[in-house]
Amino acid sequence: ETIALLTTLVWPLAEVAFVIQRKSQNERTKCTKGGGAGIVWLVAVSSTLLGLSTRFLEILPLPFADLPLALCGAVLVLLGASLRFYAIWILGAFFTVDVAVSSDHTLVKRGLYRHIRHPGYTGLLVAFLGVGVITGSWIGLALVTVPVAAVLVRRIRVEERALGKCFGVAYQGYRHLERALLSRAA
Repeated sequence: ETIALLTTLVWPLAEVAFVIQRKSQNERTKCTKGGGAGIVWLVAVSSTLLGLSTRFLEILPLPFADLPLALCGAVLVLLGASLRFYAIWILGAFFTVDVAVSSDHTLVKRGLYRHIRHPGYTGLLVAFLGVGVITGSWIGLALVTVPVAAVLVRRIRVEERALGKCFGVAYQGYRHLERALLSRAA
């Protein structure tokens, strides 16, 4: 329980640090779309608080009662946050919390980006799935993951449009390469 609580508190603090440090500088961007980072985090925080409030209601509990769900959820939060922070590290200076492409931006296709088009968002989804598991109920899981997934899908669409506009054919080729890799894996 304590580990789960700490992971659900420490991880967002690290995210806040990124928000403060990594907002794009509009004067150095060629394609800025905004992307609604504030809306993403408003929905994420609200749905997390709502979901966690169901933890002790014991309505529609998740199966696997014999498993330590809080610990399993904490592991998912840590895995998701690690995936996200690794993706941010790969992007380096090109990472911003708002959707923006700088004038010196290059299309990143190394590391995780060679296999997954949006590993940072994938990490967020895994982390919020972990928070949902920590709630211990289907209602809590849905309250945490569904709204977060919805705003992230919207955010990804905004980013896809910006990257397509800025990188054109190169980005379309990158998208097709990912699809080819996924179809070979299946």
